[in-house]
Amino acid sequence: MSSGYYPSSSGYFPPGYSSSDCNSSSYQPPVYPSSSSSCYATCTSSGYDSSSGYYSNYPVRYHDGKIGMNVKDIEMQGKAVKLTHQRKYDNLKLVSKDGPNGFGWEINRLPKIQWHPNVYYRAEFSKHDKVNFALESDKSGIHAALDEFPDTMRCDDKEKTIIVTRRNNAVWSFNNDPDGDCPLGAAISVEHPNGTKAIFIYQEKRLVKVQEYAASTPEQILLELAYDYTNDGHIASITLSQWNGKVTAPSKRMVYSYYTENDSNGNHGDLKCATSELAFNAIWIPDGTYYYRYYKTDQEKGKQHALKMAFFP
Repeated sequence: MSSGYYPSSSGYFPPGYSSSDCNSSSYQPPVYPSSSSSCYATCTSSGYDSSSGYYSNYPVRYHDGKIGMNVKDIEMQGKAVKLTHQRKYDNLKLVSKDGPNGFGWEINRLPKIQWHPNVYYRAEFSKHDKVNFALESDKSGIHAALDEFPDTMRCDDKEKTIIVTRRNNAVWSFNNDPDGDCPLGAAISVEHPNGTKAIFIYQEKRLVKVQEYAASTPEQILLELAYDYTNDGHIASITLSQWNGKVTAPSKRMVYSYYTENDSNGNHGDLKCATSELAFNAIWIPDGTYYYRYYKTDQEKGKQHALKMAFFP
């Protein structure tokens, strides 16, 4: 146990605290007690709410040491589609895995459809919105949704797409061409019953733009989310643009920078900074920066790519 904590009949607590403080939001000790300590047992058995961050379980979770860091960077709130770029750090499973925002960072999934052999097709529209479809179609080519969902699915062999009609009559199109510009199963478009349509544009299997417009006036882009990438394939920036009555103009963007081989506070490919910027008179104004440091190979107390420090706006 770290210095500054003292044993008591009910576990280890910092000076001035006892087990009764476990139910208090003010109980935020900065060190990590072992999962076998009575403090952990007392706190978890007394009604710990994982969403509140009480009992110093945020940002480091007591029982396994997981860092709970979840950042919503930018979002596009359209009528046809709502997209959010959200980063979640995982120091237990992903610390050695490189991703679109560097090692250890997981981003929320984009809409897609997947084939699970001998089980079902799964259409995933967001983290909490998924529908499974039967592998076999009926005589008219319709795949029924499982679990009594009213959604339907069909395969368009001519266009090499999979079409899903939602319960609200929104029509989604997914790629079914392995040789296309976008990944197999990736969303291509969605058309809302109100006439608003969103399209997903890809280059070299990577999403570069999502555009939403009214079907009657496709030349007026109401919303756009544009992605730029580094030479290593990491996301360099994401820019949100909106229709202002005359043109589709940038309004907000996130800019990401990454460590290189010669940086002392991170490894090549680690996320260094994530900066939010707002557009004002065609000038980008910084609106806050997240800054991160990581353990390197020559440091004994931490694993390579593991998060060492985080600084918030």
